[in-house]
Amino acid sequence: MTSPRKKKVKLEVPEAAAEVLQAPAVYPKPSPRPPAMSPANRSVSVSLSDAVIVVAASQSDAIVRPLGPNDVIFGRGGASNNHVGNRRYRALVSERQPEYVNARKRDKAEIARAIVRTVTQVWGGLFVRKLESSEAGGHGAGNQWVDVGENRAR
Repeated sequence: MTSPRKKKVKLEVPEAAAEVLQAPAVYPKPSPRPPAMSPANRSVSVSLSDAVIVVAASQSDAIVRPLGPNDVIFGRGGASNNHVGNRRYRALVSERQPEYVNARKRDKAEIARAIVRTVTQVWGGLFVRKLESSEAGGHGAGNQWVDVGENRAR
């Protein structure tokens, strides 16, 4: 079997369009990245009686309250498997799974956003991760949690 021959075609391009096609592409200069958090400017978490205050260890983290029953824990293992908020979240995801499987690609993102909104706006929960002791300035982080935000939750 022989492969089909490619036929050369000459395209007529108007003079104005030819100038645009030959002009170098101009892209905006990328903005500089923010400096990394060094131990000197990293904030330390403080625990006051029953309230847990976590000062942001990075720009993407937020101040949070004690872990609640509507919060969803990021991670694997015992804490995230057994937490009541994670069990409710898994039930919600299972409930929406048939719709998600049959949805078009662009609709899948909206289903994921709707699930996140249910947790954050209807239940009043947060998506959290455990604060590492290294983020707490070397002090034990204990039972402190950091909000990872809705964008990361999707």
